[in-house]
Amino acid sequence: MVDAAVAESLVDLICMGTGVNQEDVFCSSIGGLNSANGSHFVPDILQHLNSADVIVAVLSPSYIKSEFCLAEAGAAYLRSQVHKSASFVLLLVQPADYEDFNKGVFHGLQLGRMDDADSLDELRDIVAKHFSKHLKTSIWNNKRVVFLRQMQAHNARIGLEESLKDIVIQRVDFLRDMSRGITFKSKVYAHLKNMTGKDIRMKGSEWSPGAKLQRPIPRNSVFRVFLGENNWSQESAEILVGDGQTFSLWIGLDPRQSDDELREMRENHRLGLLKLTISIAGSDFVLTRQL
Repeated sequence: MVDAAVAESLVDLICMGTGVNQEDVFCSSIGGLNSANGSHFVPDILQHLNSADVIVAVLSPSYIKSEFCLAEAGAAYLRSQVHKSASFVLLLVQPADYEDFNKGVFHGLQLGRMDDADSLDELRDIVAKHFSKHLKTSIWNNKRVVFLRQMQAHNARIGLEESLKDIVIQRVDFLRDMSRGITFKSKVYAHLKNMTGKDIRMKGSEWSPGAKLQRPIPRNSVFRVFLGENNWSQESAEILVGDGQTFSLWIGLDPRQSDDELREMRENHRLGLLKLTISIAGSDFVLTRQL
C-alpha cells in the first residue's frame, strides 16, 4: 500500500546500511521480494508476518483505508506487545500525518517518519538487535544521507500533487449553435480556477463520456484563459495559467442530446470523466474531475 519506489529505497537502506541479506526481506510492494507468482498471497503474507523478527509498516493514506493492512498491523502489534516475539516499527510517509493514525490499533503508539534521520537511526538499532552483522556507522550514515535525499524529492512531488486539489471547477456551461459551417453544434464548457499558488501549464486533456452521453466528436484539446472583463485568450492546445486565473476547455457533443438530458447528467455528475495533463514546477501530473 505504498509507492514501490519508496519501498525499494527503504529496503536498499536496510540491506546496504545494516548488512541484512535481501533474501531475508519480504516486501509486499516489491516484485521479487513479495509472494511468488501462482502462490496464495494471503497465507504467504501471514506466514512471513508470523516468522519475521522485525516488521516495518510504512503508513501511507492508502494504508489506513485498507482493512487488510489494518489486520496486518493488528497481528504485528500482538506479536510485539503481547508475545514479545517481534519488533514492530511504524514509519509515516507523506502525505500521511500523525492525526491520520491516532486511532484504532495505532492509538497512542509512537510513530516515526520516513524523512526523519532519528527515526531511521532507531530502525537501524532495532534491526541490529536481531542480526549478527554490524556494518560501520559511516556506511549507514552515507546510505541514510542518500535515502533522505530521495525522500526529500518524494515529499516535494507529493506536495505538488496535493496542490492539484486546489484546481477547482467553477461552473459547467452548455452552448448550441446550429449555424451552417459550425462543426461542433453542441458543446460543454468546463470552467476551472487555478488556486494552487503556482503557475501551471495545461498540456492536454482526455474525455471519457458518461454512459448516457452520446460520444463526443474526437478532437484535440484546446484551452483558453480568462483575461478579465469578459475577455478570453485565444484557444490553444497548450497554455500557461497563472495563480488565481480561470481557464476553460470545451468538448463537442452530439446535438441530438437534449438540454434537459445534459442538465440532469451534470446535476448527477454523470457527464463523464475529464483527465487533464498538467505541468507544475517542471513535473507532469494527471488531474481527474467528474463532470
